[in-house]
Amino acid sequence: MDPDTAIALCFRFGMVGVYLLLFRYFYSGYKNSIQGGFRNTFFLGFSILFTILVIFHIVYGTFELLSALDLNPLNLKSEFPWNGLGPGVLGEFSNQARPMFLIFYFIMNLVLVSIIFPLEQAIGWKKTPVSKIMVVCGFSLWILFVPVLTYSYVAIAAIILGFTGIGLGIICSIGVNIRLSAITTGALKRQSIFAIFAFLCLAVGLTWAMEVGWGRDLFGLNSYKWDVVIGSIVQGIGGLFYRLGFITEKKKNSELKGKKP
Repeated sequence: MDPDTAIALCFRFGMVGVYLLLFRYFYSGYKNSIQGGFRNTFFLGFSILFTILVIFHIVYGTFELLSALDLNPLNLKSEFPWNGLGPGVLGEFSNQARPMFLIFYFIMNLVLVSIIFPLEQAIGWKKTPVSKIMVVCGFSLWILFVPVLTYSYVAIAAIILGFTGIGLGIICSIGVNIRLSAITTGALKRQSIFAIFAFLCLAVGLTWAMEVGWGRDLFGLNSYKWDVVIGSIVQGIGGLFYRLGFITEKKKNSELKGKKP
């Protein structure tokens, strides 16, 4: 195992610890909010968010570790073995029809749903239509694991839906938090402002850590493994923003209960 890979794995698994701490913090805050007579859906949503991220980093980190040790017979970043497409529209979409890409897009939809769900409730959308649409968009990607559908025209629709869910999540997360920061005061205003920066760091960090080559393009780094390092640091900054912006004290939960957007 080369040093760059070893360092990248340390940061990948290090994020498991970071997200476990954040999960513990927000889940404890959620339980305290119930005991205080106010069910804080923001803390619940973040508890789900960091649970998803813990599972993702453990599974993906294990995959990378096995690959580095030459113990993994599967290359999830390559195209499905039954790909036989040539040039054309389907050929263009075939680059996205890779197991790791589809899983990552699905995870991003779930991550965004856990953020959007409490925001929809905060602005009075009790039926949470955006969250439901995003769940459908995310799960649509799994049909591409069926060989007969992977490189059919169904793939175009599924991939577009996957990106649509991610796009909706990004727009709503930033838009609703901007709206809340403008019409609220006190704790809710503070939370909304911190949530915007935290979300941006989380989204950029997760994408960067997928070895997309931004480190090479921006800093001239030769190894894609440094994308994992930089992406993890950016995610850590996002986690810090979530921690600073959302507090778990019972008196603050009472303050949130008395303020409605």
